[in-house]
Amino acid sequence: TDPRYELAEATTLYLQGRFDQALAVITGSDTDDPGLIYLKGLVHRDMGHNLKAAAAFQEISDRYAHSPLHDHALLAKANTFLISQAYRSSAVEFARVAERATIPSIVAEAGLRQAASVFMTGDLPGAEVLLRTVVEEHPATDVGARAQFLLGEVAVQADDHQGAIVEYNRVLTSYFDHGVAASAQYRLGRCFDALGRPFDATSAYQAVVSGYPLEPEAPAAAYLAGAGLL
Repeated sequence: TDPRYELAEATTLYLQGRFDQALAVITGSDTDDPGLIYLKGLVHRDMGHNLKAAAAFQEISDRYAHSPLHDHALLAKANTFLISQAYRSSAVEFARVAERATIPSIVAEAGLRQAASVFMTGDLPGAEVLLRTVVEEHPATDVGARAQFLLGEVAVQADDHQGAIVEYNRVLTSYFDHGVAASAQYRLGRCFDALGRPFDATSAYQAVVSGYPLEPEAPAAAYLAGAGLL
């Protein structure tokens, strides 16, 4: 059977959520097509079989170094540890991806996720160092925007709300039209509240409502803005 047809059939079943049937097609194949192996990893991941997913992605990285899927498999394997909340392991895996991958966007994403994993372990100084490197190396990018936002989150976790205000404002200055901008604006309000600055907080919430009315933060911001005006 042409592996392209098997891949198309298995992919269709996967997208329909028919995971067991997709696996049956994949395991019944007599080819070693990397696309089928990668899809097997995705199926196992979505079924919650993270160890099997990691094994499939590892197989691609080991056996198909020149495949277009190689770097994607490296990142996907690291993601299985992140999904499993094994943050120390995911930090190590993402560092390996950043070293071994050759696709620039995957290298950048791996660096960001390594920093996020370190953040989730509670190592705030370590996360800050990594995030500042990401921001410096990837300015004016999606990865840079998300890293800059996470610097604000690091400061909040360190109970440095004034420092967090600086970091969130950098998001709004450099990435005002990015998806994280609404979150940064909302988090500004929360920081002002924490510092006992209700007027600044209300202004920040109003900016969310007026500037990002369709974003998930808008309803909460509208409520808090109204409460601040009482």
